[in-house]
Amino acid sequence: MITSFKPLIIYDKDNVNVKKLIEKDASKFLMYHHDPKTFEKIQMVIKQYNDEKNPLAKYYEEKQSYITKYAKHDNGPQVKNLKYIGKKVGSHLDVTHDYTGSKNKLVKLSKKSFRFDIYYTKNGYKMVPLSYLDVKKKDSYYFIPETSYKKALDYKKVESTAQFIGSFYYNDVIQIDNEIFKVIGVNNIETNRIELDMVDIRYKEYCELNGIKTTPRIFKTIGKSTSHIEKYTTDILGNLYKAAPPKKPQLIFKRGME
Repeated sequence: MITSFKPLIIYDKDNVNVKKLIEKDASKFLMYHHDPKTFEKIQMVIKQYNDEKNPLAKYYEEKQSYITKYAKHDNGPQVKNLKYIGKKVGSHLDVTHDYTGSKNKLVKLSKKSFRFDIYYTKNGYKMVPLSYLDVKKKDSYYFIPETSYKKALDYKKVESTAQFIGSFYYNDVIQIDNEIFKVIGVNNIETNRIELDMVDIRYKEYCELNGIKTTPRIFKTIGKSTSHIEKYTTDILGNLYKAAPPKKPQLIFKRGME
């Protein structure tokens, strides 16, 4: 299953799902994974007003203020909504082998891609997808655990001697087999398919202007038939330049991810 995150308005007095979803499976919330201290504050409010239909609505009614994110001096930004995981038909990652004694098949739900990394291996180009669920929070920064990244590499059979080409985020510019595109994200983890767009105009608009009736989306599969991948960058005038290839992938991020 592909995981999609949907906004949940938490202070609506008629929203009975807030308490129900948090108590049923807290791990379905993005904040549970990335900001556990703030999520603990929300869980405390749920317990304090547990008799209410929506405990967070009651909290707002009494305090006349929103819950704030955890901060040392209790001056964090307001929490006005939460995002939770909703299931849709799509791809999944089998992680049954991670749990000894598992009788049933287990899957790891994955959110819309955070980024994908490209490696050049002895078997050609390999795409390593990373979702927002792979990103963790610690103090004032976010990071991807090295153990998680190693598992992602192993899953895609990327050997330690492979050449790191680069990391690609939404709107980054990528060259694939002498064609240049803007990155949208990973479309299918299992088939190594990514979704792209045109650089100067959205492909959907291009199709409308030119009377093209096919699906207005661009897909490319990264595999043995891929002959060349390179990352590009732009200046303020929109000129394209080849990006200097980094030595290794970035696993620590200082800016916010939510």
